[in-house]
Amino acid sequence: MCIQTSFHADHGEFLGLRLSRGGRLEVVYDNGPAMRRIWRVTSPHQSSPEQEAFLSDALRTAAAASPRVLPALHQALKKHAITLEAQLF
Repeated sequence: MCIQTSFHADHGEFLGLRLSRGGRLEVVYDNGPAMRRIWRVTSPHQSSPEQEAFLSDALRTAAAASPRVLPALHQALKKHAITLEAQLF
């Protein structure tokens, strides 16, 4: 299981994959003072090594797709039926 994977887009946006304290996968997006979002991966096989590898590749691809990081991420996740749930603070 991964502990943390992160990628930075050319213009400062950050995408990360991490393991929460509860053992669930989370996707983190941060673009500085404007927006920070954390989503829980809610797909049925969210803890499988294959899905973790795909999520890492999707984050890498989305970070390289700047300046449209979030749309690229959502498109990649939708293609493989991976769902995210917004985490409220």
